[in-house]
Amino acid sequence: MLRKIPTLLIILFIASLSACQGDAPSTNITVELSDFAITPNRLIVPAGSEITIHVTNSGSIMHDLTIMKLGVDVGDKFDVEDQDNIYWEMEIQTGETETVQFLAPDQPGVYQIVCRMPGHLQAGMFGTLEVVE
Repeated sequence: MLRKIPTLLIILFIASLSACQGDAPSTNITVELSDFAITPNRLIVPAGSEITIHVTNSGSIMHDLTIMKLGVDVGDKFDVEDQDNIYWEMEIQTGETETVQFLAPDQPGVYQIVCRMPGHLQAGMFGTLEVVE
């Protein structure tokens, strides 16, 4: 039993280091869309940089990844009025993985991320894109 404690401590230490790395801005991001979550739900990118994003839909239905413009909060559900406030978006079919690029906004701040498919935002498919200097 005592031999397991050092192993457990090593595992917890490695896990804590991995969690800290998630707080650094990156230009290479991996995201998983599932029923009904965006993982990770907090992305940090440098302002004005070209971002490569690898998106996998492991869910049982089509999802999308939509970044809203700075200062826009779609509220409880994505409506037709929100369409004009999209900064960037992509759709992805079930079981597929796509790698795409987009240009991060120049203006630092927190941008809302949602899946705009009906009912998905209400089910928990949302997050943030933090743009930093």
